[in-house]
Amino acid sequence: MDIEPPSMEQIKKNMYVPPAEDMEKDTKNIDNMMKSVKALGGDSGHSDDSAKMTDGDAMCYQTRYNDLKDKTPREHFKLVGQAQGRLHTCARRLSSYEALTYLHTFPELQAKFGDGASAVKQAREHYRTLGFGQAHFNEAMKDTTKKAWKCGTGAKQSCKCHGTLWYGATKRPDDKKPIDSWDDLKQWKTVTKESEEWMSCTDANFGSDPWPEQEKQCWCENKPAYKPWKCADEGDECLCDSGWVVYGAKVGADKKELDFFGTIKLSMAVNGTHGKRTLQCDASSFDGADPAPDADKACFCDQKKQFFDKSFVAATKIFWKASQLESQSEGELKRTAEHSTEVVKVTKERESTAKESTTSAGVENDKALADIQAAKVCAIQSIEEAYKFRKAKIQ
Repeated sequence: MDIEPPSMEQIKKNMYVPPAEDMEKDTKNIDNMMKSVKALGGDSGHSDDSAKMTDGDAMCYQTRYNDLKDKTPREHFKLVGQAQGRLHTCARRLSSYEALTYLHTFPELQAKFGDGASAVKQAREHYRTLGFGQAHFNEAMKDTTKKAWKCGTGAKQSCKCHGTLWYGATKRPDDKKPIDSWDDLKQWKTVTKESEEWMSCTDANFGSDPWPEQEKQCWCENKPAYKPWKCADEGDECLCDSGWVVYGAKVGADKKELDFFGTIKLSMAVNGTHGKRTLQCDASSFDGADPAPDADKACFCDQKKQFFDKSFVAATKIFWKASQLESQSEGELKRTAEHSTEVVKVTKERESTAKESTTSAGVENDKALADIQAAKVCAIQSIEEAYKFRKAKIQ
């Protein structure tokens, strides 16, 4: 019995997309990774203390802080700034969530650093030393600070934060001006803690006091909702350890690069890594499927296999297999039609050549008969002239 393969629209219609609430709750793996990142040195403000200032960093430090007086930036940082967790680089300090976003935004960093807590730490260092100064990398991080918000000041206030709580001073130690932005808060010593429920902004809840005898405030950095990330451009290796890999268009009709949701809205092929860490991002890894003919393509990694199940992936493969068979059938029909047209053309040419040959032969035959007739006339005339000549001689 023939089974009608599902259409791409049917496949996308039946695709399971978890509600936003479930996506936020399903972050256990990210939480574990963030704990590992913090163990390696992350959001506390102490992770970069041993790094050396470049001349550019020294200029930024001098511009950022107002109490250097007669000390050079390097001297001041060593004597005062390091203990206060001051930011000593031109690049702003990325949080662990921001560093993870940075890593997942650029496939070339995934290929270089891999994944896991160590990769996040290396991505943070890459941004600090290289990415900040290059538009290609820095442009993607310009809006990430909007994900944090001030949720409380002093011990009498509590915060409900689903993400990371940041605990720091309310006023700048150098000039006593209010600290009213998350980036400004991160330019000084802070203490962080992962949070799911209500929590008071107190030393006891955070386990330490970053600024003794000063009023403190709390900022909440929302935990990013899980979303598959771009892992490779067409032709490159996609790092997606045991996950689903989506293959589809790289850019939309407006020529702008698509994210995961933009790609799957158009057309896509899906396959697993089959227990491996990587998958080649090209048609050969997706049974020859081409979801965006004559266009650049890219791959996305659904490492947690949250957006697709095995039945969806199987249905997608059936669709592309049916499409290929249909395309092959259409190709065969086209080739058959072209062959028939060629046969008719050749037949007509041969018939015309035969007619031309017949006509030409007829003309040649008539000419030959005329020549023979003329020769006969000439011969008769010659005989008659010879007869007259003999007759005259005899007389």
